[in-house]
Amino acid sequence: MSQDVQGGVHPVEPPRSPGPRQVRRARRRRRQRQAGVVFLAAVGLVGAIIGASALIGAALRTPGTAPAATPGPGAPAPEQDTLLLVRHGRGDSGPARGITLLASTPETGDAVVLFVPVGTLVDIPGFGLDRLALAHQYGGTALVEASVENLLGIDIDHVAGASPSGLAALLERTGGLELEVDERLVQRGRDGSAEVRFEVGTQFLDGERLVEYWGFRQDGESELDTFPRQQAVWTQLLADADADAAEELVGDGAPQLDTSADADFLQDMVTRLAQAQSADALQYLVLPVSPFGGADADGAATYRSPADGVRQLVQGPLAGSVPAGGGPEAVRVQVLNGVGTPGIGQEVDRRLEGAGMRIVLTDNARSFDFTETLILLYREDERSLEAARTVQEQLGVGTIQISRQPQSVVDLTIVVGADFEADAPDPEGGDDDPAATEEPST
Repeated sequence: MSQDVQGGVHPVEPPRSPGPRQVRRARRRRRQRQAGVVFLAAVGLVGAIIGASALIGAALRTPGTAPAATPGPGAPAPEQDTLLLVRHGRGDSGPARGITLLASTPETGDAVVLFVPVGTLVDIPGFGLDRLALAHQYGGTALVEASVENLLGIDIDHVAGASPSGLAALLERTGGLELEVDERLVQRGRDGSAEVRFEVGTQFLDGERLVEYWGFRQDGESELDTFPRQQAVWTQLLADADADAAEELVGDGAPQLDTSADADFLQDMVTRLAQAQSADALQYLVLPVSPFGGADADGAATYRSPADGVRQLVQGPLAGSVPAGGGPEAVRVQVLNGVGTPGIGQEVDRRLEGAGMRIVLTDNARSFDFTETLILLYREDERSLEAARTVQEQLGVGTIQISRQPQSVVDLTIVVGADFEADAPDPEGGDDDPAATEEPST
């Protein structure tokens, strides 16, 4: 990225410090209701970077389940409540093992359970293009949440982390579930031995066995093969989840989970999902993906999510989670670290939340000697200029310039300079920088 750019400079007074994440989110929700318009078209993030491909992710709807209604042209989408469930290993570090987005629409009674493959390539704020699973290793559930929000262009209300033991303890509160297993599942040891873990037929499974079945993967299977099993657990769980059962499950705030959601939110979410399933208004979906390259050393597959698949989700089932100015129509932003401080990209992501921006690329700048933050445009149209002024206001720093280099993947680039570094307090009031590495990263 060259500093040899031309164009005007538009200095502004730094705005007041942004409030907490939930305050900004509530304000964004109000703007969405007032505007009455959700932007739902145009090219999405991953397809713009790596090209469209055939979809192999598909709906897992059970027979008779009706799809959620799509709002008419110009009509505001009914607002959704969303919870992102992130399954991880025994500790709170390491890659994510599973990601599920729960969304319910109180106004219509519709709901969605979206399985998101952890092998999906996404741009992780502050770390660049990588498998979504690694967002948890780099920065915990908060970074997974930010990465999924940027991938889909939606607003996620709360996130919940679950270890195997925590999820088992939570499911144990149901007293166990009776599942219909449709195939024999065999676990093979390194020595070639085989052990049958699940036989065909009706099985009564306690919490630990439910978690085992939830993520069970036979030799040769991918993460995608586990989603029907996950759906089976969800289906049976929700079939028994009346109001009393929901209170028993999460009415105390579900201490088995590490979550930002309170007990009322969790109980409402479980109840609405159960009601939607009973009314044939619950969709089980998989983020559309296709294989990209081979598996890694541990056998984990990598996927890409085509633009059409993302667009279909935010136009239909997830329309109520798209903030005003969000979705694939949002301004595409590249963030370059021009100071060498790890975690800068995440701070920029926090500052831009709710501003109609999507961070689609992050990387290091050509040097770490930038003293001043640059906001580079590639077109001089009103939309681009307005977006640049918004970035300038949200960051509190930045000189707007017009780049001579054409760019088709992003609408503007932020080269973070030392002026931002010196004035970048954590809006949450804490230090949650997950970048514990000696290598600088955006």
